[in-house]
Amino acid sequence: MASLEADLKGLYSNVPVTLRPTKRFVVFDFQLLQHHQAATVKKKKAKSIRQQQRPEPPPGAEAARLRMEQALGGLAVTCDELTTGTHVLQLRKGHRFSNDDLFTAWRACHAAPLAASLLDIGSGIGSVGLATLAKMRRGKAATLVGIEAQEISFKLASASVAMQPHLRDNGRVRFLHGDLRDSDAVLANLAGAGMEPHLP
Repeated sequence: MASLEADLKGLYSNVPVTLRPTKRFVVFDFQLLQHHQAATVKKKKAKSIRQQQRPEPPPGAEAARLRMEQALGGLAVTCDELTTGTHVLQLRKGHRFSNDDLFTAWRACHAAPLAASLLDIGSGIGSVGLATLAKMRRGKAATLVGIEAQEISFKLASASVAMQPHLRDNGRVRFLHGDLRDSDAVLANLAGAGMEPHLP
């Protein structure tokens, strides 16, 4: 290795060269290595700044999380950021929001960016509806009603809304517990929520 390093230094007399053995033998240009290290440090600092700027969970989120765990018989619940300024409660082990939810929300916003009233049928824990609402151009003037048949998901979605004033105030977001197979009850709930659905 010493002789090879000497030969390389002879070829690249104007550029400091460092050799490091790995699984494959690699020759590092010291100046390029320094540039790479500086870029890596810059990226780490930018990531750290983004993490520091990430909004904290809303006041009372921890108390809401603990109450929900108790209401669900001890099932572990987490409070996670869905979009900037909006958090959701979800089971630690079970259905959790994913990129699919965010893509669905993006698609809905793209299809009807000026919608004033949103209806999420089969809303689950509310992740798609809430992510869509956050992106609507009408801002806080837009409202959301979600319908969910599963009791646990309905309770999680409702608790997520209850702990966040920008969703809770003025009844901006409401989740209803209902099954579409019982259409009369669903229609009655929707009418009570101020929606006027029209079914064929």
